[in-house]
Amino acid sequence: MFGTFVAGVSFADETAHLAVLQVKKRFVRLRHLGEYKKAKPDDLWFLDGLLLPEGRVVRKVSRAAVAIDQRAAFVHSFPSDSSLNTADEQDQISWELSNFIPDFKPDDYTREKLLLQTRAHRQVSELLVVAYKRSMVDSARAALLKKKIDLAAVVLNNFGAQYALLQNSPEIKSKMVALIHVGLNRIDVAVLNRGRLMAYRCAPVSSEEEILENIQALVKPFPVSDLFFHGAPVTGSLVERVRRQVPWKVSTVNPFKNLKVASSVKDFQSFAGKEHRFAAAIGSALRDR
Repeated sequence: MFGTFVAGVSFADETAHLAVLQVKKRFVRLRHLGEYKKAKPDDLWFLDGLLLPEGRVVRKVSRAAVAIDQRAAFVHSFPSDSSLNTADEQDQISWELSNFIPDFKPDDYTREKLLLQTRAHRQVSELLVVAYKRSMVDSARAALLKKKIDLAAVVLNNFGAQYALLQNSPEIKSKMVALIHVGLNRIDVAVLNRGRLMAYRCAPVSSEEEILENIQALVKPFPVSDLFFHGAPVTGSLVERVRRQVPWKVSTVNPFKNLKVASSVKDFQSFAGKEHRFAAAIGSALRDR
């Protein structure tokens, strides 16, 4: 009758976002939103919205997915021999990571592998590997279990937002687009071809000028038609500035576009124009529903 309450949590820099969805057989409804800042030097501060819940809705959550700050993971793409067996491929991944992560030990990391592109005639595949500290994932899982919440998934912010974009803008499945996460000092660009990730790039930034310069440099090699932005630092003025200076259509991700919103969600209207801030949280929860 009541369905399952699933939470999506995202964090970047020192801001976290929480979305709680009520999942039933025939529909999904948004029941709670929260935005909060890091208040203490705690590695799991981004879970405060669930570990220190306010309101009955949050206390009903039984499952959660977390979209983490790109800076809390190591993201690396590289070419790989597509004829390798599983064991040899894992050895290559470990070798690649050991070249960038000091004192790398495979058992210390949880790794996610994605196939970006394949060049069959050359037996070469472009792989993307995301490595998370296993200790962080294990600590988050243990803390949530104390509240009887199952940690269902851990993904990058951009991967959570990707799912929200696919659910709310299905027309991108016939296009090539760029999904851009803007942080305080970094941008991450995911190029999606017909809804599928085909390239991933990132760059440090310290100003709007550098954001614009890097967008041009990172996106230009691909024949994209649209740019979709998300992330707390994204403002209307930034979007308008980008729109004036690039040849592509520019939008923000609206994760609420096709989502039923309960009338009891407090201050929902206060996030008008800021919907993109919740893209990763909503997307990670939808992905796990």
